[in-house]
Amino acid sequence: AARRPLAALLSDVGRSNQQLARSRELILSVLSTVPSPREARKFVDSVSGQETLRTQRQFEERQALLASSQAPPGLVAGEFLHAQAARAPTRTLALVCVEAPGSAKLLAQMQRLGVVPVVLPLGSGDYRAAVGRAHALADAVDGEGGRAVPVGGVFHAGGVAADAVAEAVARGIIPVVAPVAADEGQRLGVVGRCVEPLAEALAALERAGRLSVARLIYVGDGLGIASGGAARRLVNLEEDYGRVQSRRMDVVQVMRRCLAILAPTTVGIVAEDPSLVLKGLLSERPPSMSGAVLLRHGFRIQRHSSLATCDEGRLRALLERSFGRTLDAQGYFERLRACGTGIQVIVAGEYQGAVVVTRETGVPYLDKFAVLPEVQGTGMADILWDELKAACPQCLWRSRTDNGVNRWYFDRSNGHWRGAKWVFFWYHGEQPLGLMEVAEAMDVAQRIPASFL
Repeated sequence: AARRPLAALLSDVGRSNQQLARSRELILSVLSTVPSPREARKFVDSVSGQETLRTQRQFEERQALLASSQAPPGLVAGEFLHAQAARAPTRTLALVCVEAPGSAKLLAQMQRLGVVPVVLPLGSGDYRAAVGRAHALADAVDGEGGRAVPVGGVFHAGGVAADAVAEAVARGIIPVVAPVAADEGQRLGVVGRCVEPLAEALAALERAGRLSVARLIYVGDGLGIASGGAARRLVNLEEDYGRVQSRRMDVVQVMRRCLAILAPTTVGIVAEDPSLVLKGLLSERPPSMSGAVLLRHGFRIQRHSSLATCDEGRLRALLERSFGRTLDAQGYFERLRACGTGIQVIVAGEYQGAVVVTRETGVPYLDKFAVLPEVQGTGMADILWDELKAACPQCLWRSRTDNGVNRWYFDRSNGHWRGAKWVFFWYHGEQPLGLMEVAEAMDVAQRIPASFL
Protein backbone atom coordinates (compact mmCIF):
# COMPACT_ATOMS: atom_id res chain seq x y z
CA ALA A 1 0.00 0.00 0.00
CA ALA A 2 1.23 3.47 -0.85
CA ARG A 3 2.44 5.54 2.04
CA ARG A 4 0.48 8.69 2.83
CA PRO A 5 2.42 11.95 2.47
CA LEU A 6 3.81 13.36 5.72
CA ALA A 7 1.79 16.57 5.26
CA ALA A 8 -1.47 14.56 5.19
CA LEU A 9 -0.49 12.64 8.33
CA LEU A 10 0.37 15.86 10.16
CA SER A 11 -2.95 17.36 9.02
CA ASP A 12 -4.82 14.35 10.49
CA VAL A 13 -2.92 14.74 13.77
CA GLY A 14 -3.77 18.45 13.85
CA ARG A 15 -7.46 17.74 13.30
CA SER A 16 -7.46 15.09 16.04
CA ASN A 17 -5.83 17.49 18.49
CA GLN A 18 -8.36 20.16 17.55
CA GLN A 19 -11.28 17.77 18.10
CA LEU A 20 -9.81 16.68 21.43
CA ALA A 21 -9.48 20.32 22.53
CA ARG A 22 -13.10 21.03 21.54
CA SER A 23 -14.31 17.93 23.41
CA ARG A 24 -12.36 18.99 26.49
CA GLU A 25 -13.80 22.50 26.29
CA LEU A 26 -17.35 21.12 25.95
CA ILE A 27 -16.89 18.82 28.95
CA LEU A 28 -15.62 21.73 31.06
CA SER A 29 -18.54 23.90 29.90
CA VAL A 30 -21.02 21.18 30.86
CA LEU A 31 -19.38 20.62 34.24
CA SER A 32 -19.42 24.36 34.93
CA THR A 33 -23.23 24.36 34.71
CA VAL A 34 -23.33 21.91 37.66
CA PRO A 35 -26.53 20.08 36.68
CA SER A 36 -27.88 17.75 39.35
CA PRO A 37 -27.78 13.99 38.56
CA ARG A 38 -31.56 14.11 38.07
CA GLU A 39 -31.28 16.97 35.58
CA ALA A 40 -28.39 15.34 33.73
CA ARG A 41 -30.30 12.04 33.47
CA LYS A 42 -33.41 13.83 32.20
CA PHE A 43 -31.38 15.66 29.55
CA VAL A 44 -29.69 12.47 28.36
CA ASP A 45 -33.07 10.69 28.19
CA SER A 46 -34.62 13.54 26.23
CA VAL A 47 -31.93 13.67 23.53
CA SER A 48 -31.71 9.87 23.27
CA GLY A 49 -35.44 9.50 22.63
CA GLN A 50 -36.05 7.56 25.86
CA GLU A 51 -38.25 10.15 27.54
CA THR A 52 -41.96 9.43 27.16
CA LEU A 53 -43.58 11.75 24.67
CA ARG A 54 -46.32 13.89 26.11
CA THR A 55 -49.14 15.09 23.94
CA GLN A 56 -51.98 17.31 25.01
CA ARG A 57 -55.43 16.98 23.52
CA GLN A 58 -56.77 20.12 25.19
CA PHE A 59 -53.63 22.03 24.21
CA GLU A 60 -54.27 21.22 20.55
CA GLU A 61 -57.93 22.18 20.96
CA ARG A 62 -56.75 25.46 22.43
CA GLN A 63 -54.60 26.16 19.38
CA ALA A 64 -57.56 25.45 17.10
CA LEU A 65 -59.73 27.84 19.10
CA LEU A 66 -57.03 30.51 19.02
CA ALA A 67 -56.66 30.08 15.26
CA SER A 68 -60.40 30.62 14.81
CA SER A 69 -60.41 33.58 17.23
CA GLN A 70 -63.01 31.82 19.41
CA ALA A 71 -60.91 31.21 22.49
CA PRO A 72 -62.75 32.15 25.69
CA PRO A 73 -60.82 34.39 28.11
CA GLY A 74 -58.64 32.58 30.61
CA LEU A 75 -58.53 29.34 28.61
CA VAL A 76 -55.56 27.32 29.85
CA ALA A 77 -53.81 24.10 28.90
CA GLY A 78 -55.67 21.00 29.99
CA GLU A 79 -54.47 17.53 30.86
CA PHE A 80 -51.76 15.62 29.05
CA LEU A 81 -52.26 12.18 27.66
CA HIS A 82 -49.15 10.02 27.90
CA ALA A 83 -48.61 8.76 24.36
CA GLN A 84 -46.87 5.50 25.17
CA ALA A 85 -47.50 4.24 21.66
CA ALA A 86 -46.46 7.44 19.93
CA ARG A 87 -43.54 7.37 17.56
CA ALA A 88 -40.33 8.57 19.13
CA PRO A 89 -38.97 11.73 17.52
CA THR A 90 -35.93 11.19 15.34
CA ARG A 91 -34.24 14.34 16.64
CA THR A 92 -34.39 16.75 19.55
CA LEU A 93 -33.93 20.32 18.38
CA ALA A 94 -33.94 23.93 19.49
CA LEU A 95 -35.21 26.89 17.48
CA VAL A 96 -32.44 29.47 17.95
CA CYS A 97 -32.79 33.13 16.97
CA VAL A 98 -29.37 34.81 16.86
CA GLU A 99 -28.66 38.52 16.96
CA ALA A 100 -25.46 38.54 19.02
CA PRO A 101 -22.12 37.69 17.38
CA GLY A 102 -20.02 34.78 18.55
CA SER A 103 -22.77 32.16 18.55
CA ALA A 104 -21.02 29.60 16.33
CA LYS A 105 -19.26 27.84 19.22
CA LEU A 106 -22.52 27.50 21.17
CA LEU A 107 -24.31 26.03 18.13
CA ALA A 108 -21.54 23.49 17.52
CA GLN A 109 -21.58 22.52 21.22
CA MET A 110 -25.36 22.05 21.14
CA GLN A 111 -24.97 19.78 18.13
CA ARG A 112 -22.35 17.66 19.92
CA LEU A 113 -24.67 17.39 22.94
CA GLY A 114 -27.40 15.90 20.73
CA VAL A 115 -29.64 18.95 20.34
CA VAL A 116 -29.76 20.15 16.73
CA PRO A 117 -30.22 23.94 16.50
CA VAL A 118 -32.52 25.28 13.79
CA VAL A 119 -30.99 28.74 13.42
CA LEU A 120 -32.49 32.04 12.33
CA PRO A 121 -29.74 34.69 12.03
CA LEU A 122 -31.43 38.07 12.48
CA GLY A 123 -30.15 41.56 11.78
CA SER A 124 -30.49 44.68 9.68
CA GLY A 125 -29.98 45.14 5.93
CA ASP A 126 -31.56 43.82 2.75
CA TYR A 127 -31.94 40.26 1.53
CA ARG A 128 -28.30 40.12 0.42
CA ALA A 129 -27.18 40.88 3.96
CA ALA A 130 -29.57 38.23 5.34
CA VAL A 131 -28.26 35.56 2.95
CA GLY A 132 -24.70 36.60 3.71
CA ARG A 133 -25.30 36.25 7.48
CA ALA A 134 -26.67 32.73 7.00
CA HIS A 135 -23.65 31.65 4.93
CA ALA A 136 -21.16 33.30 7.27
CA LEU A 137 -22.70 31.69 10.36
CA ALA A 138 -22.79 28.24 8.72
CA ASP A 139 -19.09 28.62 7.83
CA ALA A 140 -18.30 29.74 11.39
CA VAL A 141 -20.08 26.68 12.83
CA ASP A 142 -18.05 24.44 10.53
CA GLY A 143 -14.94 26.22 11.77
CA GLU A 144 -15.91 25.25 15.34
CA GLY A 145 -16.11 21.58 14.39
CA GLY A 146 -19.85 21.51 13.78
CA ARG A 147 -21.84 20.66 10.66
CA ALA A 148 -24.09 23.39 9.32
CA VAL A 149 -25.67 24.29 6.01
CA PRO A 150 -27.37 27.52 4.89
CA VAL A 151 -30.96 26.82 3.86
CA GLY A 152 -33.00 29.02 1.56
CA GLY A 153 -36.46 28.78 0.10
CA VAL A 154 -38.05 28.10 3.50
CA PHE A 155 -40.26 31.18 3.50
CA HIS A 156 -42.66 32.01 0.71
CA ALA A 157 -45.80 34.04 0.19
CA GLY A 158 -48.03 31.14 1.24
CA GLY A 159 -46.20 30.27 4.46
CA VAL A 160 -43.26 28.02 5.33
CA ALA A 161 -41.84 25.00 3.49
CA ALA A 162 -39.96 23.21 6.27
CA ASP A 163 -38.99 20.05 4.37
CA ALA A 164 -35.41 21.21 3.79
CA VAL A 165 -35.13 22.10 7.48
CA ALA A 166 -36.52 18.71 8.55
CA GLU A 167 -34.17 16.89 6.18
CA ALA A 168 -31.11 18.67 7.59
CA VAL A 169 -32.26 18.00 11.18
CA ALA A 170 -32.84 14.30 10.40
CA ARG A 171 -29.23 14.10 9.19
CA GLY A 172 -27.97 15.85 12.33
CA ILE A 173 -26.89 18.91 10.34
CA ILE A 174 -27.61 22.42 11.61
CA PRO A 175 -29.90 24.29 9.17
CA VAL A 176 -29.13 28.02 9.15
CA VAL A 177 -32.27 29.54 7.69
CA ALA A 178 -32.04 32.79 5.77
CA PRO A 179 -35.23 34.80 6.52
CA VAL A 180 -35.72 35.69 2.87
CA ALA A 181 -38.74 35.22 0.58
CA ALA A 182 -39.91 36.27 -2.85
CA ASP A 183 -43.07 38.33 -3.21
CA GLU A 184 -45.72 37.83 -5.91
CA GLY A 185 -43.53 39.70 -8.34
CA GLN A 186 -40.62 37.33 -7.57
CA ARG A 187 -38.68 40.14 -5.88
CA LEU A 188 -36.56 38.96 -2.96
CA GLY A 189 -36.86 40.64 0.41
CA VAL A 190 -36.31 40.04 4.12
CA VAL A 191 -39.22 38.41 5.97
CA GLY A 192 -40.18 40.73 8.83
CA ARG A 193 -42.22 38.21 10.82
CA CYS A 194 -40.28 34.98 10.45
CA VAL A 195 -39.97 33.35 13.89
CA GLU A 196 -43.63 32.53 14.50
CA PRO A 197 -44.27 30.91 11.07
CA LEU A 198 -41.18 28.73 11.47
CA ALA A 199 -42.31 27.78 15.00
CA GLU A 200 -45.71 26.80 13.60
CA ALA A 201 -44.07 24.60 10.96
CA LEU A 202 -41.85 22.89 13.54
CA ALA A 203 -44.85 22.37 15.85
CA ALA A 204 -46.66 20.60 13.01
CA LEU A 205 -43.64 18.33 12.46
CA GLU A 206 -43.54 17.58 16.19
CA ARG A 207 -47.21 16.60 16.22
CA ALA A 208 -46.42 14.27 13.32
CA GLY A 209 -43.73 12.62 15.46
CA ARG A 210 -40.83 13.65 13.24
CA LEU A 211 -38.95 15.73 15.82
CA SER A 212 -39.15 17.25 19.28
CA VAL A 213 -38.70 20.98 19.96
CA ALA A 214 -37.07 21.14 23.39
CA ARG A 215 -35.95 24.79 23.51
CA LEU A 216 -36.78 28.16 21.99
CA ILE A 217 -33.69 30.36 22.32
CA TYR A 218 -33.14 34.03 21.60
CA VAL A 219 -29.60 35.42 21.86
CA GLY A 220 -29.19 39.18 21.59
CA ASP A 221 -28.35 42.42 23.37
CA GLY A 222 -30.54 44.24 25.90
CA LEU A 223 -32.69 41.24 26.79
CA GLY A 224 -32.82 41.80 30.56
CA ILE A 225 -36.31 41.05 31.88
CA ALA A 226 -37.90 42.40 35.05
CA SER A 227 -41.35 42.08 36.61
CA GLY A 228 -42.65 44.55 39.15
CA GLY A 229 -39.27 46.28 39.10
CA ALA A 230 -37.32 43.14 40.12
CA ALA A 231 -35.06 41.15 37.81
CA ARG A 232 -36.50 37.76 36.93
CA ARG A 233 -34.87 34.41 36.22
CA LEU A 234 -38.13 32.55 35.48
CA VAL A 235 -41.15 34.11 33.77
CA ASN A 236 -44.56 32.44 33.76
CA LEU A 237 -45.95 34.21 30.70
CA GLU A 238 -49.59 33.29 31.32
CA GLU A 239 -49.45 35.08 34.68
CA ASP A 240 -46.56 37.53 34.48
CA TYR A 241 -46.73 38.93 30.95
CA GLY A 242 -48.67 42.06 31.94
CA ARG A 243 -45.97 42.95 34.49
CA VAL A 244 -42.93 42.13 32.36
CA GLN A 245 -40.52 44.98 31.66
CA SER A 246 -37.75 44.81 29.08
CA ARG A 247 -35.97 47.07 26.65
CA ARG A 248 -36.77 44.41 24.08
CA MET A 249 -40.50 43.83 24.54
CA ASP A 250 -40.64 42.88 20.86
CA VAL A 251 -38.56 39.81 21.69
CA VAL A 252 -40.73 38.99 24.73
CA GLN A 253 -43.84 39.19 22.54
CA VAL A 254 -42.30 36.86 19.95
CA MET A 255 -41.32 34.38 22.68
CA ARG A 256 -44.82 34.50 24.14
CA ARG A 257 -46.50 33.83 20.80
CA CYS A 258 -44.11 31.01 19.90
CA LEU A 259 -44.36 29.26 23.29
CA ALA A 260 -48.16 29.30 22.86
CA ILE A 261 -47.68 27.59 19.48
CA LEU A 262 -45.11 24.97 20.54
CA ALA A 263 -45.76 22.09 22.94
CA PRO A 264 -46.09 23.23 26.58
CA THR A 265 -42.95 21.26 27.48
CA THR A 266 -40.81 23.64 25.39
CA VAL A 267 -38.55 25.90 27.46
CA GLY A 268 -37.81 29.44 26.32
CA ILE A 269 -34.38 30.97 26.96
CA VAL A 270 -33.37 34.58 26.34
CA ALA A 271 -29.72 35.41 26.85
CA GLU A 272 -27.51 38.41 26.24
CA ASP A 273 -24.43 36.24 25.69
CA PRO A 274 -24.19 32.85 23.91
CA SER A 275 -22.08 31.44 26.76
CA LEU A 276 -25.07 31.73 29.12
CA VAL A 277 -27.31 29.41 27.09
CA LEU A 278 -25.69 26.06 27.90
CA LYS A 279 -27.02 25.86 31.47
CA GLY A 280 -30.57 26.48 30.25
CA LEU A 281 -30.06 23.73 27.69
CA LEU A 282 -28.99 21.11 30.25
CA SER A 283 -31.30 22.15 33.08
CA GLU A 284 -34.84 23.48 33.29
CA ARG A 285 -34.09 25.27 36.56
CA PRO A 286 -34.02 29.08 36.50
CA PRO A 287 -30.43 30.26 35.93
CA SER A 288 -28.55 31.78 38.85
CA MET A 289 -26.54 34.21 36.71
CA SER A 290 -27.68 37.55 35.33
CA GLY A 291 -28.10 37.97 31.60
CA ALA A 292 -30.20 34.82 31.06
CA VAL A 293 -33.88 34.16 31.73
CA LEU A 294 -36.10 31.09 31.35
CA LEU A 295 -39.61 31.59 29.99
CA ARG A 296 -42.54 29.19 30.15
CA HIS A 297 -45.92 29.42 28.49
CA GLY A 298 -47.10 28.55 31.96
CA PHE A 299 -50.34 28.77 33.87
CA ARG A 300 -52.60 31.33 35.48
CA ILE A 301 -52.22 31.63 39.26
CA GLN A 302 -54.91 31.90 41.94
CA ARG A 303 -54.00 33.02 45.45
CA HIS A 304 -56.25 32.28 48.44
CA SER A 305 -55.80 33.42 52.04
CA SER A 306 -58.65 31.24 53.30
CA LEU A 307 -60.05 27.83 52.53
CA ALA A 308 -63.45 29.46 52.06
CA THR A 309 -62.55 30.73 48.58
CA CYS A 310 -61.01 27.43 47.40
CA ASP A 311 -62.76 24.67 45.52
CA GLU A 312 -62.31 21.91 48.12
CA GLY A 313 -63.43 19.17 45.74
CA ARG A 314 -60.87 20.05 43.09
CA LEU A 315 -58.14 20.59 45.70
CA ARG A 316 -58.87 17.16 47.17
CA ALA A 317 -58.76 15.53 43.73
CA LEU A 318 -55.43 17.23 43.00
CA LEU A 319 -53.87 16.10 46.30
CA GLU A 320 -55.06 12.50 45.89
CA ARG A 321 -53.85 12.21 42.30
CA SER A 322 -50.55 13.92 43.03
CA PHE A 323 -49.73 11.77 46.07
CA GLY A 324 -51.46 8.63 44.81
CA ARG A 325 -53.23 8.17 48.16
CA THR A 326 -56.68 8.74 49.67
CA LEU A 327 -56.98 12.01 51.59
CA ASP A 328 -58.55 12.12 55.06
CA ALA A 329 -60.60 14.97 53.66
CA GLN A 330 -62.69 15.70 56.76
CA GLY A 331 -59.75 15.82 59.15
CA TYR A 332 -57.46 17.66 56.74
CA PHE A 333 -59.85 20.43 55.76
CA GLU A 334 -61.01 20.86 59.38
CA ARG A 335 -57.38 21.47 60.36
CA LEU A 336 -56.98 24.03 57.57
CA ARG A 337 -60.24 25.78 58.52
CA ALA A 338 -59.02 25.97 62.11
CA CYS A 339 -56.05 28.00 60.81
CA GLY A 340 -58.52 30.69 59.65
CA THR A 341 -56.71 33.29 57.59
CA GLY A 342 -53.35 31.88 58.67
CA ILE A 343 -53.08 29.82 55.49
CA GLN A 344 -52.08 30.49 51.92
CA VAL A 345 -53.23 28.35 49.01
CA ILE A 346 -51.57 29.02 45.65
CA VAL A 347 -53.31 27.27 42.76
CA ALA A 348 -51.86 26.94 39.25
CA GLY A 349 -54.05 26.49 36.19
CA GLU A 350 -57.31 24.64 36.66
CA TYR A 351 -56.17 22.99 39.91
CA GLN A 352 -53.35 21.26 38.07
CA GLY A 353 -50.92 22.23 40.81
CA ALA A 354 -51.14 23.81 44.27
CA VAL A 355 -49.13 24.89 47.29
CA VAL A 356 -50.68 24.94 50.77
CA VAL A 357 -48.86 26.93 53.49
CA THR A 358 -49.92 27.21 57.13
CA ARG A 359 -48.68 29.26 60.09
CA GLU A 360 -47.94 26.70 62.78
CA THR A 361 -45.13 28.83 64.31
CA GLY A 362 -43.33 32.01 63.33
CA VAL A 363 -41.89 30.13 60.35
CA PRO A 364 -44.37 29.35 57.53
CA TYR A 365 -44.94 25.61 57.11
CA LEU A 366 -45.20 24.12 53.63
CA ASP A 367 -48.07 21.72 54.22
CA LYS A 368 -48.59 20.45 50.67
CA PHE A 369 -46.82 20.81 47.33
CA ALA A 370 -48.81 19.02 44.64
CA VAL A 371 -48.52 18.74 40.85
CA LEU A 372 -50.61 16.50 38.63
CA PRO A 373 -48.53 13.81 36.86
CA GLU A 374 -49.95 14.93 33.49
CA VAL A 375 -48.34 18.38 33.67
CA GLN A 376 -44.85 17.25 34.54
CA GLY A 377 -42.37 18.78 32.11
CA THR A 378 -44.33 22.03 31.69
CA GLY A 379 -42.42 23.96 34.37
CA MET A 380 -45.36 23.73 36.78
CA ALA A 381 -43.19 22.77 39.77
CA ASP A 382 -40.70 25.61 39.23
CA ILE A 383 -43.52 28.10 38.64
CA LEU A 384 -45.20 27.09 41.91
CA TRP A 385 -41.87 27.17 43.75
CA ASP A 386 -41.24 30.68 42.44
CA GLU A 387 -44.69 31.73 43.69
CA LEU A 388 -44.04 30.09 47.06
CA LYS A 389 -40.75 31.94 47.58
CA ALA A 390 -42.37 35.25 46.59
CA ALA A 391 -45.16 34.68 49.14
CA CYS A 392 -42.92 33.21 51.88
CA PRO A 393 -39.30 34.42 52.02
CA GLN A 394 -38.63 31.64 54.53
CA CYS A 395 -40.31 28.28 54.96
CA LEU A 396 -39.94 24.84 56.56
CA TRP A 397 -41.49 21.50 55.60
CA ARG A 398 -41.22 17.78 56.22
CA SER A 399 -40.98 14.87 53.81
CA ARG A 400 -40.86 11.14 54.41
CA THR A 401 -37.33 9.76 54.25
CA ASP A 402 -38.24 7.50 51.32
CA ASN A 403 -39.95 10.23 49.27
CA GLY A 404 -38.58 10.24 45.72
CA VAL A 405 -39.03 14.04 45.55
CA ASN A 406 -36.41 14.60 48.27
CA ARG A 407 -33.61 15.11 45.74
CA TRP A 408 -35.62 17.94 44.24
CA TYR A 409 -36.09 19.40 47.73
CA PHE A 410 -32.37 19.10 48.53
CA ASP A 411 -31.59 21.20 45.44
CA ARG A 412 -33.93 23.99 46.59
CA SER A 413 -33.35 24.12 50.34
CA ASN A 414 -30.77 25.96 52.41
CA GLY A 415 -30.69 23.28 55.10
CA HIS A 416 -32.13 19.96 56.22
CA TRP A 417 -32.24 17.57 59.14
CA ARG A 418 -32.86 13.84 58.74
CA GLY A 419 -34.76 11.88 61.38
CA ALA A 420 -35.94 8.27 61.48
CA LYS A 421 -39.25 9.01 59.73
CA TRP A 422 -38.99 12.54 58.33
CA VAL A 423 -36.51 14.76 56.57
CA PHE A 424 -37.07 18.39 57.53
CA PHE A 425 -36.10 21.00 54.93
CA TRP A 426 -36.02 24.76 55.10
CA TYR A 427 -35.05 27.73 53.00
CA HIS A 428 -34.57 31.37 53.88
CA GLY A 429 -33.87 34.73 52.32
CA GLU A 430 -30.94 37.01 53.09
CA GLN A 431 -31.52 36.53 56.83
CA PRO A 432 -30.82 32.88 57.83
CA LEU A 433 -33.18 31.10 60.20
CA GLY A 434 -31.94 30.79 63.77
CA LEU A 435 -31.37 27.38 65.36
CA MET A 436 -34.16 27.93 67.88
CA GLU A 437 -36.59 28.93 65.10
CA VAL A 438 -35.78 25.76 63.17
CA ALA A 439 -35.97 23.56 66.27
CA GLU A 440 -39.36 24.99 67.30
CA ALA A 441 -40.78 24.67 63.79
CA MET A 442 -39.53 21.08 63.49
CA ASP A 443 -41.02 20.17 66.87
CA VAL A 444 -44.45 21.44 65.81
CA ALA A 445 -44.21 20.01 62.28
CA GLN A 446 -43.46 16.46 63.37
CA ARG A 447 -46.64 16.44 65.49
CA ILE A 448 -48.94 17.44 62.62
CA PRO A 449 -51.29 14.51 61.99
CA ALA A 450 -51.04 12.51 58.77
CA SER A 451 -53.24 13.86 55.95
CA PHE A 452 -53.79 10.59 54.10
CA LEU A 453 -55.56 7.39 55.13
